[in-house]
Amino acid sequence: MLFCVPVVITCKTDYPFNETIEISVQPAREAAFPLEFRIPGWCVVPALSVNGSAVALERKPRGFARIQRTWKPGDTVRLHLPMTATVQTGRDAALGAPYDGVHRATQVRIPEDNSTRGLPYASVSYGPLLFALPIPDTVDANTPDPSARWQFALDVQEPGLTVERAAMPATWDWPLKAPLKLQANVVEIAWNPDPKTPRLPLLPTASLKPREAVTLIPYGCTKFRISMFPVTAEPQVKSSAIRRILFLGNSITLHGPKADIGWTGNWGMAASSEEKDYVHLVTTALAQDTGSTPQIMVRNIADFERNYATYDVDGQLKDLFAFDPDLVILAIGENVPALGSEDAKAQFKAGVMNILRCALAKRHPLMVVRSCFWADAAKDPVLSQACQEAGGIFVNVGPLGRDAANAARSERSFTHDGVAGHPGDKGMKALADAIVQAVLK
Repeated sequence: MLFCVPVVITCKTDYPFNETIEISVQPAREAAFPLEFRIPGWCVVPALSVNGSAVALERKPRGFARIQRTWKPGDTVRLHLPMTATVQTGRDAALGAPYDGVHRATQVRIPEDNSTRGLPYASVSYGPLLFALPIPDTVDANTPDPSARWQFALDVQEPGLTVERAAMPATWDWPLKAPLKLQANVVEIAWNPDPKTPRLPLLPTASLKPREAVTLIPYGCTKFRISMFPVTAEPQVKSSAIRRILFLGNSITLHGPKADIGWTGNWGMAASSEEKDYVHLVTTALAQDTGSTPQIMVRNIADFERNYATYDVDGQLKDLFAFDPDLVILAIGENVPALGSEDAKAQFKAGVMNILRCALAKRHPLMVVRSCFWADAAKDPVLSQACQEAGGIFVNVGPLGRDAANAARSERSFTHDGVAGHPGDKGMKALADAIVQAVLK
C-alpha cells in the first residue's frame, strides 16, 4: 500500500547574491523519501549537509545530487555553492542590427573550434550572475547619463577581480547600489560605436592608458550597461621567442611549377633555388639569431588579392591561424586590381584588417606588413595604415623594386617577361634583409 505523507519544504536564502541555501524539511511524520538538489555546472566544489553533518555529494549526469534518507520534522539541509569571479573571453559573430524587442526565430551559431570569426570580447561572471558596468540614467529614466564613462577595455591579462558584499536591501528595487559588486581592472580606449549598429572594436586594444578599477554590478540590476567588453591585447611576442612563422603572400612568396610561363620552381618567384627565396632566407637568419630553427607555414593568397571584398578570410585561412604563429609576414598587393576609388581603398583596407584580426585572435604575434615590391601610390598607404592600426611593423620595399639589379632578368634569362620582373636572388636577399632588420629592431 502507498501512504501519502504531507511535506512542507521551506527555503531561506539570498542566493544568487550569497552562496548558501538553507532548506527546512517538515514531514507530517517520519518518512523515507529522496530529495534531489540541482548543482549548477559552474560550481566546482559544492557541499551538502544535513543537520550540520556533511553528506557525501555525488553529482548525477543531469546535474542533480540526491539525498535518500528517513526525514524527520525539523531536519535542515544546507546547500553551499561556492562562487568564483571569472572572466570569459569569446568572439562576437552577431550580424545585423541590435535586438529590437520583437520576438522572432533566431538562428543560433555554435562557435567552431579555433574559429577566428567575430570580434573579441570578454565578460565577467560570479557564480550564475553575469556582471556589467552600469550606466546611470538622467532625470528622464529612459536616457543614459551622457557624462558617464563606459569606453573601457577589460584588462584580460590582469583583471584584478575582487568581491564586495553589502546587506540585502529591505525592499528590493533593482538599485545600482547592488548588494553584490565586483571590482575589475580596465583601460580607457577610443571606442564610439554607432547606437543603431553597435560593434565591438575590430582588434584587441594595446594598453596605452593606465589601468584603473571600475565597479561592476549584476546585469539584472542595470538598465543601461556594458557587459561585453572590448579586450586588452596580449603582450607582443619578442623576436627571441619566434618559433613559428606564417608567410602569407603571392608568387613572390610561393609559386608552384607552371610550364607555360617557363617556371619550374616550387618556391618564391624568381629565386634560383628554394633556399635563396626570401622566405627561407628570413627563416635562416632568424634561426641564427634565436638559436632555434622556426617551423614555417607558407601560403599563396593571390585569390585574396583578386577578391579582397568578398574573400572569406576566417573560413579560407582557418588552418593557417590555427598554426598559432609567433611571427606573421604579410607580403601582398601586387595582384590587387588598381584602387581607383576611395570605396575600393576602404574595401581593400577592410580585407587586410580581417587578415590581421585573425592573426591576433589568440594572442599577439609579431606582424610584418610589407609594401608592394613594385611601388604603388594607392595600395601602399592602405597597407601601411592597416599595419599601423593593428600594431604591426611596416616595411617599405618599394625602393628595392625600383632597382633593376634586384630583378631576376638581371641575373639570368627567362622566356616570360612577368617571371623575369620578379625579384631574383639579389632582390630576394634584399627583401629578406629588410624584413629581418625590422623584426630584430
